[in-house]
Amino acid sequence: MPDRLRERRGRDRLTGDTSPSVPAIKDFKTGPGASILVTQPDTSCGGSQDGFRSPSTTVFSHISEAAPPLSLDGRIAIVMRGFYREQEYYWIESYPTGYLGGMQLQWYLTRLGPKDARTCTVSLPDGPRASLPEQAVSSVAIPTVINGQPVTFQGYLWYSHPNYQQDFTQTLSPAPIG
Repeated sequence: MPDRLRERRGRDRLTGDTSPSVPAIKDFKTGPGASILVTQPDTSCGGSQDGFRSPSTTVFSHISEAAPPLSLDGRIAIVMRGFYREQEYYWIESYPTGYLGGMQLQWYLTRLGPKDARTCTVSLPDGPRASLPEQAVSSVAIPTVINGQPVTFQGYLWYSHPNYQQDFTQTLSPAPIG
């Protein structure tokens, strides 16, 4: 298992599984050499005018989990929080486990509400673990303040099964460094 992973004991929020084999990101590094594949945003995510940063090229400081990880049947996604030049950013990150799925960081200006939400979607590839790249996959990092307005975030994790689709959602607002 790559250095970037650790075993996480915890309960899957939907299945109740307490298996320790769900990987989680441990060392919270970004920038060149951190081995993060960032999915380029499409227009539904927003644009460069929104101040996005790439976790694969930007070295963030004070990096931490913004909330408890999203866990769903062997897949895990973490909404991460970090600072660059005194500006706080959030992004969603996962490590492919071999299970097909996806994750999404949804964001909106808090004063406008979710009707004006933007979505940054990242696919989680399937296949044998040995054939998957040994790197995290991530959305772009979104600032917690855009044009002087606070931003609210939601993290989503899902997968499609031939007979059903499941998802798990978590809503969070930026909090001060503690």
